[in-house]
Amino acid sequence: MIALGEAFTGVFSSSPSLYNALASAGAAEYDRMWAMPLDEDGFGPQIYDSSNADLCNTGGRPGGSCTAALFLKNFVEGLEEGEGEGVKWAHVDIAGTMESTRVGPYQRKGMTGRPVRALVEFARRLSGEP
Repeated sequence: MIALGEAFTGVFSSSPSLYNALASAGAAEYDRMWAMPLDEDGFGPQIYDSSNADLCNTGGRPGGSCTAALFLKNFVEGLEEGEGEGVKWAHVDIAGTMESTRVGPYQRKGMTGRPVRALVEFARRLSGEP
């Protein structure tokens, strides 16, 4: 919400092809997405080294969406890194786009339902339907 406001949904992914497919579907539906950093070295110490536990569920306010995505990533089994074999994973952070304070393309003020249009388009493309 802090970094992207209401304009873009933040996407954290270990798979560039998955991000590109989501962003392309979002662009087609004017449900814009933006790649966010999923960097263990930069944000990991905030959740791995900050408490007595093996993993802390919050890294504090600095980089909060980044540390939240890293936290969630820890619970994905068979995760693919890059474009190898395994699970393709993305965290789609809707905190900033779930509500709009102004009128925009396809959008009134209030709750938005974003990025539902983009996810439906993403699923439609995956299914191979025209």
